[in-house]
Amino acid sequence: MKYQVMEQRLNSVLERDKYNDPQNICQILKGELSPIISNYIELTESIDVRCKKSGEKLLFQVEIEAKRVRPFGYLPKL
Repeated sequence: MKYQVMEQRLNSVLERDKYNDPQNICQILKGELSPIISNYIELTESIDVRCKKSGEKLLFQVEIEAKRVRPFGYLPKL
């Protein structure tokens, strides 16, 4: 019984670590952002997403290299 509890706890910790891994999060963000950014900008290569820890915060930096901004027919006033 004690072995099963420990095994469940270990699985829980490993599962939580998998979702809290900054490199994994950067890859997920890159995959999610690329199609959206491609609607507005003609990319020369894939976007770069980096993460670093600053105290208690995580700072994400997105770098985009583009050929041009795609033309817009109408831009609403913000």
